Amino acid sequence: MTGADSVSRAPRVLFHLNSLEDIEGFATGCDADMGGTSTTHLDLETLPAVNGGVGRTATAKFWGEMRLNVKSGMEQKIRGGYAGFRNKIPFENFVRTNSGELSSNQIQMAREGIRTIGISLLGGNSGISGKYELGIDSIRIVNEEDVIRTRPGEQLPPIDQHNPNEA
Repeated sequence: MTGADSVSRAPRVLFHLNSLEDIEGFATGCDADMGGTSTTHLDLETLPAVNGGVGRTATAKFWGEMRLNVKSGMEQKIRGGYAGFRNKIPFENFVRTNSGELSSNQIQMAREGIRTIGISLLGGNSGISGKYELGIDSIRIVNEEDVIRTRPGEQLPPIDQHNPNEA
């Protein structure tokens, strides 16, 4: 019966990061772009020992070195300690929903305010420097009340590999 099915509250995948094509849809940046000395990379990790736990043959690896120093002549002009990545295409396809269903009453949203989605590391304010590495399978959105909270070291339940848009 149409309409009687319950609404899925599962996380929605915005971006997969499991192929070179996926990774090419992202741009990286760090303080070195403006005179700092940090480094940043976004590569495809294909080691089975790394990806076996998520059941993928490849995932993204965001890595580099956070450095608080800046190049000569840039002292007092910029602050070191920044690295990040974001999607290259403006993110404009948000719509209003109610409990996961498209709302019939769509209100105007300032979509120009949502340009990209990404992850940034900021070491400058905290004075933290050193190597960093983050493995990424996907970037998803989720309702706050559906977030599974874990303690440090505790593993999340397995991702449903058969329907990745609902995991």
